[in-house]
Order: sequence, then C-alpha cells, then structure tokens
Amino acid sequence: QHLVNCSSLQELHECFLPVVAELYQNYRSLAYGEPDTIDQVQAYINQNYQQKLTLSSLSEIFYFSPNYLSTLFCKKTGVTLSTYIKNVRMRRAKQILSDTRLSINEVARLVGYNDYRHFCSLFKKEFHQSPHHYRLTHSSQSEPVKESR
Repeated sequence: QHLVNCSSLQELHECFLPVVAELYQNYRSLAYGEPDTIDQVQAYINQNYQQKLTLSSLSEIFYFSPNYLSTLFCKKTGVTLSTYIKNVRMRRAKQILSDTRLSINEVARLVGYNDYRHFCSLFKKEFHQSPHHYRLTHSSQSEPVKESR
C-alpha cells in the first residue's frame, strides 16, 4: 500500500532500499554465516571510537540510508547510534582515567572528543561525577595527576 502512494522515483527508491538491503543481508547471513550489519557497525565503532563518527559517515561506510541504519540499529540494540557511540567512549574514558596519568584533556581527545568541556559535561551526566573526581576514587596510579587543559 505504501508503494502505491510513492509519487516520485526518489520516494520509490527510499521505500525499496531498506527492504532490499534487509533481504540481501539476511541472504548473506544465512548463505555465508556472515555477521549481520549491526554487529559490523558495532565492531567498527568499538575499533574507531576515537574518530569522528556520525550517522552520515557510518551510513556511507555500510551502504545504508541514514534513516534505515538508525532505525535498524535502534531496533537491534535498543539504543540510538549516538548513545551507543557515547557509551563506548565513556567506558574507554573510565578505563584510561583509571589506568594512566594522562591529563583529562588528553583523555577527551583519545576517546573522540575535541572539546574538553563537552567531554566533562557528558562524563558528569553519565557517571554523576567529574572525570577528575572519578580518577581520584578509581585510579590505579600511585601519585595524583596534575591537570592541564
């Protein structure tokens, strides 16, 4: 019924692309035992969290429309793509803060945030404490770290 309402070739393309992509992915998964696309997207994010990752860039890499990838990702994982990226980065930031003496600014850059204040704000919202306080209470380093921005 939705196809009947398509008034342009572009709309028709947008209707068919997700269906064809899903069919193709299901075929590949069944025929070759390949991991599904969302598993591949998650693996890519886990390996490249320090880079600039956007819905648009991931869509280009995995050959899906941004809307379809976003919907598929959320349907499979239960979280949005941006939330998943943030969660990966925040877990890694906690690990780096606990295990190294790098400045918080360096930690922010290592996990993909160029803006120190934005990183600190996200960290505090996620863990209810600043990165500096987290380090003080969870550090495996013996000496306190002097922070520089």
